[in-house]
Amino acid sequence: MTDDSTLNLVRPPIPRMAVVDAARTYIGKPWEWGGRNRWNAIDCIGLLVLVAEDLGLPSKWGMDGYTFSSYASDSYYFDGHELSMRSLMAKPLNQIEVSDAGIGDIECYWIRDRKIVCHCGIVTDRGVIHTHQGSMEVIETERGSFWKRRVKCAFRYPGVDAEGGVANG
Repeated sequence: MTDDSTLNLVRPPIPRMAVVDAARTYIGKPWEWGGRNRWNAIDCIGLLVLVAEDLGLPSKWGMDGYTFSSYASDSYYFDGHELSMRSLMAKPLNQIEVSDAGIGDIECYWIRDRKIVCHCGIVTDRGVIHTHQGSMEVIETERGSFWKRRVKCAFRYPGVDAEGGVANG
């Protein structure tokens, strides 16, 4: 009989395309601000949470402190006083250099003001999977100049393979 505490089990790295494949299962899912329910509607953070759960990753995102206020709210400013999207995501994810972001990684974008990060998506081999008020559903769009010039920070799910993530979109 083996004592489980003595086993040194190491989970193999999660392939980057496994992240993308999980995210693609949500394409067409309706958008709703603050949505975290795979059976109803989700928002951009909800997409990340559900993909993490699908990959078997811990998904305790500290949502008790997440502010579901408007995009214009100061809760997104990096002033150290309010919870920003960047600080929320830094809890369960590994922050990486924006230049290192590739397939299966997460990019965070400013939308209305260069100081506010209020949207995020998962980089794919064809673009980026995201959901927001403008599309009203989860979509995969080209990762063109509109998105690339708005990237403020990037993250990687823990356990995802660090190699082989070059994104063409």
